Amino acid sequence: MIPTRFGITRWAGAKGAAGVEDWMKLAFGALLVAIGVLAFVSYFGRGKGKRPVPAIQGPPKRSQAVESPRPPAEALARIKTITAIGRVKISVAAEEAGRGLVVLSDELSRKGFANFYPCFATAGAKGGSEIVVGIVPPPPQMGPAVAGRLKKMAEAVRAAVA
Repeated sequence: MIPTRFGITRWAGAKGAAGVEDWMKLAFGALLVAIGVLAFVSYFGRGKGKRPVPAIQGPPKRSQAVESPRPPAEALARIKTITAIGRVKISVAAEEAGRGLVVLSDELSRKGFANFYPCFATAGAKGGSEIVVGIVPPPPQMGPAVAGRLKKMAEAVRAAVA
């Protein structure tokens, strides 16, 4: 380190301007700040991690079918009673009784990822009902995490309508 006129020291290898390492540290620090701000806004903004319910026209492409011996209206009423999957809180985000649709959601937290779970109930061929449970994850989320969440929700719906 070389002392300068005002008592400020600089590295001997620097030629008066910031070195490449300094720019990399600055860019990495700016990236960390941006990620922190985005996480803060997504958690505390819009009602603590809640996002608006998307328009759901039909069952999403990621879905599973569940059979129930109960009629569709009773099955939907039982689906609305699901309050948690493990330690993740589940709530009713929307419902349209005329279409046979209940949309459940989990909250954004360490265990929940703010997914929506549309459940469509139709009359089954054998007198019961057929429920199609789907998942609508936030845009950057995909892969095994989404498949695992869908499987857990389908199991919870199967247990609720049994």
